[in-house]
Amino acid sequence: MKKRLGLIGSGVSGLHLAYALKDEFDITVIERQASEKMRDGRIMSTQVHFGPTRAREERFHVPKWGEQPLIESIHITLGDKKLFVCNLQEPALSIDQRLYYYHSVNDLIDKGVDDKVDKESAERLVDGFDLVVDCTGKNGPLFPFPIEEALSPLEAPQRKCIVGYFKGIKSNLPLGVSVAILPEEGEMFEIPALTELGPVTILFIMAIPNGDLDVFKGVKDAVSFSQTMRNTVQQFFPDIHSRVEEHSFELCDEKGFLQTV
Repeated sequence: MKKRLGLIGSGVSGLHLAYALKDEFDITVIERQASEKMRDGRIMSTQVHFGPTRAREERFHVPKWGEQPLIESIHITLGDKKLFVCNLQEPALSIDQRLYYYHSVNDLIDKGVDDKVDKESAERLVDGFDLVVDCTGKNGPLFPFPIEEALSPLEAPQRKCIVGYFKGIKSNLPLGVSVAILPEEGEMFEIPALTELGPVTILFIMAIPNGDLDVFKGVKDAVSFSQTMRNTVQQFFPDIHSRVEEHSFELCDEKGFLQTV
């Protein structure tokens, strides 16, 4: 009889572990939400699958996404100066994690892996399996590790994360991830990605708290978020603003944004 393995969390690490071990173990992937709710919910993160991750997906036969433009390069800007563009050794791809999770989980179910939504105690989950692997990532860990004060001098996050999945931005060429660094203010990451509704551009601001980029306080709806992002791009990121199509710039869906408080 196969050992029972419970995987808590279904991000890339949990899903790939399920693909890697599904033939050797009786696996259950445990999440807080059903896959349909995840697919139709709010964005959860940004992500780029670089060469090693895509090679692992190929090895484990993770669902493919058809013919999609691949990320070829990294663009670096400091202030108002474009420093350089470098080519990746292997092309990368960014997929909306809502879409990635939904299709991967359903593919795993077809291949014999169980999917379970469970909000009960960690102790009860541990008792139900021979081994439990905590793959919760930013939502965890399930059992917190003690803080090592000598290695953790900071008492608060040093950036606020503001993320939106937008339509109406012409791609930076060669197609790539762009990083714009504003000293003493924060950073902007621009990432071409694929969602269920088609290609988008992820705009991901990492703002120093209470700095000039920290302007999304109190923004709670899609329309206000889009307008605030438009104004921020116009003021601080002229290269991106030059590629914004004024009449089509908007979030890909009303749940296509996220920010930390």
